[in-house]
Amino acid sequence: MAMIEPDFSQEFKPLEPGQYTARVKSYETKTSQKGDRYIRWKLDVLDHDATIDVMTMLEGRGAGMIKSFLKNCDGAYDGGPFDPDTYVGSRIGIEVVEAEFNGKKKAEVKKTYMVDASAEKDVQF
Repeated sequence: MAMIEPDFSQEFKPLEPGQYTARVKSYETKTSQKGDRYIRWKLDVLDHDATIDVMTMLEGRGAGMIKSFLKNCDGAYDGGPFDPDTYVGSRIGIEVVEAEFNGKKKAEVKKTYMVDASAEKDVQF
């Protein structure tokens, strides 16, 4: 039987709590079990080999988070209809905390904030 040696140099490590700059990689619209619509944003954490998801409700409890998220992406959003595609590639600051879900620890975005507006917007991944 042949011996196989795994390479653990790229082993997954959870994102440590702290503040990071991220880039919106993609999104998908979904519906919660209660029937409320939301967007799951996938963020690439810059300077780290990590991605993290952020959920923003479009209706129901917690829907106010979408306004803050979009404003922190572009600095201009002030409410109303929007095209999520225009936010792909945007940079955003995130504060990551350690949370627990079903007895397991995970990294979670606690809040978002604006980063340097002069940073280039890069839509290529």
